[in-house]
Amino acid sequence: MAIASWNARFLTGVEIIDRQHETLFETVNTLADAVKLNNESPRVLGYLELLVRLTQEHFTTEEQFLRESGNRQLRSHLEEHRGLDAKLQELRTKHAQGGLVSADVTLFFAEWFAHHINEADMANGVSDWKPAPTPGA
Repeated sequence: MAIASWNARFLTGVEIIDRQHETLFETVNTLADAVKLNNESPRVLGYLELLVRLTQEHFTTEEQFLRESGNRQLRSHLEEHRGLDAKLQELRTKHAQGGLVSADVTLFFAEWFAHHINEADMANGVSDWKPAPTPGA
């Protein structure tokens, strides 16, 4: 059973952001499934590393949109991003050193992404975000 349920209420109308959000939900679910099957499996660390990479890529994209649209909430949005990135890095390091990932942790990520999309992204004028110009265009 998925712990992070992607649905239309998370659609921002910005195609790249929506695709990234959906992929993040899928990755959290995959991580949760791996934790349930065998928390000590190297697959768990692999999915954590994937979640870290995808999250960083998404935050980079989102922050570019925020900067280009002159969003007044950029600083607080960046702080939220940095906070989650720090938690992900800490968890990845802990797991790499033999610590286990609890189901509560995967639930935390599912809830964080859902809350962040609905409360931070939507409240920060996502409809005004403009795509970055294509290099060389």
